[in-house]
Amino acid sequence: MHWADLADRIEDHAASILLAIPSAWCFTCTVSLPDVNPKLLADLIKSEAEARFPMGIESLLFWVNRHDDHAFVIAADRERVGVLLHALEESGHHVAGAVPAACLLAAHAVSTDTVQSVLIRDRKGIDALIIQRGRTAQWTHRKLHDAATLDGRDIDSLCVQTLFDIGITRTTHRNETSAISSSCLDIDQLLIEASGTAIDCMWSAHEIKTEGNRRPSFLWFHQITVPIALILILLVVGVGRRSAQLRHSIALHQAAQREVYQSVRPNTPIPVGIADRMQSLLQSAEAQSSNDHSPARSILEDLRDLLIALPTPDHHDIDTLQLDPDSVQLSGIAARHEDASRLASIIRSIPSGHFAGTGSPRIDLLADGTVGFGISGTLADQNTEGSQP
Repeated sequence: MHWADLADRIEDHAASILLAIPSAWCFTCTVSLPDVNPKLLADLIKSEAEARFPMGIESLLFWVNRHDDHAFVIAADRERVGVLLHALEESGHHVAGAVPAACLLAAHAVSTDTVQSVLIRDRKGIDALIIQRGRTAQWTHRKLHDAATLDGRDIDSLCVQTLFDIGITRTTHRNETSAISSSCLDIDQLLIEASGTAIDCMWSAHEIKTEGNRRPSFLWFHQITVPIALILILLVVGVGRRSAQLRHSIALHQAAQREVYQSVRPNTPIPVGIADRMQSLLQSAEAQSSNDHSPARSILEDLRDLLIALPTPDHHDIDTLQLDPDSVQLSGIAARHEDASRLASIIRSIPSGHFAGTGSPRIDLLADGTVGFGISGTLADQNTEGSQP
């Protein structure tokens, strides 16, 4: 859906095809809504998307489900989803009303206060969408490394483990309401097979459905395996709770790191790895605050000068930035070889005098036509420079 069509389609929840789109292709957010008309709503959601999604809105496809006081927004990579839609059209399907599975399922979950999970499985992995009180709480992905040899029982175990990893247990599922379980058959009928990928959607209204035929079981076998399974479940629950506590601590730490980076570049999405590096440097600088010429404080100033001097990344995306006592290294992806070279030239021309030299970028051609680049530079010795007349 283009932004120009958003106002006309804002109330349209009908779907002729339900798409199971991998989470790696998508961005999601929940937007709180005032009581406005669809045109103003489209402008509001567009503004939120521009602020939250790291890609330009022209390179994304959008779906919106509006509810009483909020809207659930999914944005997917236009090129990747376009390949899927083209394959569907070639096979005779009408894709004008196609929506992602998560969008339709979120609409069904609005009326309940319990937690629901949706598992979308293909030959490469499992996408787990967690919906709580009608809003998307989490979307995670688990790869299947040897999917060709997995049977229904193995896949069911992986699904359960995926939910445990994000804090959802079978006990929670048994307590869920069945108000939306009647939609299961209708949703299954909408799922299709496209581009050689078998897509299966499993509801966990009461418990996760196991795909395939069950093997014959014997009473003596269950008498042995049930106690062992209970012990394993208790262990997994304990590990899951410990993991949840750890993730909470990490989330608080990451929030502090983001504040440091946004104070330097408030209008730029946070690249992976840079926030961590800045936070550690800031802590080192604070630990040596009594020395205005400490190496840590000098490196932090270099980092700020570098980030502020870089232009808006229209043609490049910095993935990581590493600063050592006497050098700086950047890596990322650029649209063309010329864009990576231009970035290296910009760094060399920074007038701060903090960089003694920056070499030509290392270029690797990627499969999608873009280039991966690595740039190395040498930090100038500011104390030496300051002693010169």
